[in-house]
Amino acid sequence: MPTIQIAKPYRVFYQLPGKKFSFLDRKDLTVAGLSQTHVLVAEVKACFLDGVFLMMQAESWSPNGEARGLIQRLGLQHTSMFMNDVVQDPNGEYWQCMLAGWRKLN
Repeated sequence: MPTIQIAKPYRVFYQLPGKKFSFLDRKDLTVAGLSQTHVLVAEVKACFLDGVFLMMQAESWSPNGEARGLIQRLGLQHTSMFMNDVVQDPNGEYWQCMLAGWRKLN
């Protein structure tokens, strides 16, 4: 019998631009420091982390620039989820988006 996955809530935090912004995988991110480096962008329902990543690509959630105003108001410069953005899963754990996969934050 197939297993049915139920979508659950995830919170998505994007990395703020600035001196700590990086296009490389950052190993210094922590949950405690998240409010200094990231901002909450969205709460979405998905079945798994990779599903959140796909949902947060610009062509999915802002195909015609719908998110442009939100991105500007939040002081961000990117619409698509990218390296070093962070997701809080339904269990309250935080995951850093890496170049390949995810890293659990402490």
